Amino acid sequence: MTTTGQLDEAVDTSVDGQNLGVDIGAAVLRFIFGIIFLGHGLQKFGWFKGPGWPSSINQEADFIQLFGFSHTHLMAWVVTITEVASGALALLGLFTPLAAAGMIGIGFQFAAGPQWSGGLFGNATSSGLDTSLLMMFSEAALAFIGAGRYSLDARLPLWVPVRGWRAGVIAIALGVIVGAIVLVAFGVGLGGSPPIPGG
Repeated sequence: MTTTGQLDEAVDTSVDGQNLGVDIGAAVLRFIFGIIFLGHGLQKFGWFKGPGWPSSINQEADFIQLFGFSHTHLMAWVVTITEVASGALALLGLFTPLAAAGMIGIGFQFAAGPQWSGGLFGNATSSGLDTSLLMMFSEAALAFIGAGRYSLDARLPLWVPVRGWRAGVIAIALGVIVGAIVLVAFGVGLGGSPPIPGG
């Protein structure tokens, strides 16, 4: 016969196991996004077989121009700094909502701008939204669940006063608002299409 104490112990074990799973899941998300974003940013400075500054910044500017952005060198630096900062913060689990907001903002600019005309899966003239949306929603999920116990946010709780669903909402709002401002001011606008190369 199961006693009340045994039931309480079983519930505690289940809760601990669930929390451990969330902590590990958050660490996995932080690791993969941190490596990808930080790696892309550091390539512009010659790391990971990147050509380095200034040639890589020039290549980034040329790449951004293909997506219809103006002030391409400024935008190249904005993207590079955002990638490095967001990736490093994600890896450390420090200011995680802010890191998620930076990554969401980059994805939003592509999804709501040059990729919009391609629909979800893309067409003959434009890539689709699928990859950008997958990244954006994963980053939003990370902002909602937090960095987990294996992070600096957990060690320095006063550094991130907003947690849980509020952190997720703020990260999404910040990423989308700043992304939209950049897209309208320097890009093809919401729902825009990239220029045809050589057109």
